[in-house]
Amino acid sequence: MRVFLVTHCQSTHVVEGMVGGWHDTSLTGLGIRHAKALAERLQCALVDAERRPQLFSSDLLRARETAEHVADAIGTDVRLRQELREMSSGVAEGETLEWLVEHGQPLPANGDRLHYKSCTGAESRFELAARVYPFVKELIQRGEPETVIVTHGGTHDVIVGAWLGLPPETLGRLQFSTLPGGLTRLAIEADGTHVVATLNDHAHLELPGV
Repeated sequence: MRVFLVTHCQSTHVVEGMVGGWHDTSLTGLGIRHAKALAERLQCALVDAERRPQLFSSDLLRARETAEHVADAIGTDVRLRQELREMSSGVAEGETLEWLVEHGQPLPANGDRLHYKSCTGAESRFELAARVYPFVKELIQRGEPETVIVTHGGTHDVIVGAWLGLPPETLGRLQFSTLPGGLTRLAIEADGTHVVATLNDHAHLELPGV
């Protein structure tokens, strides 16, 4: 079993310095080019020619647009799942990052990060895990040979944690350096071992200096 875990490509809210979360924004021009390059990469990486891979995506626009390019390349349909959304940023969504710094709660250096919420209405990492872990469990139980998932940076980290069987209580300080359009490959070996085969592969992207 192989899972290709994709972080959505560059979105307008990032280049405009806006808070994302569930705030819907589209891909930038660079994001579209990266989505096409990512789709070509996945087309080459998928090996089961007789069985179309399943493709799941967050229902937020920037992830959907990324997933649509992938779907066209690999010949499958996009299945939208709210569980794959980014962590909600509550009342800060659509505001500037400066607004969040002024009105939000700073991330504690040594305190409880698992239940930390950046502002009113925001999700905690624990609440994010509560919706992501059941999805990953369902995915493993389905046992499809190849699956592609398009999601967001924070959700990516929780999916990897769930894949490795980490208790949700350990996720407060778990973070990977993922890039928009990056590709992580997960696998289950014949002996049942859960593997992170590659993490944040970005060889297919135009990233000078990276």
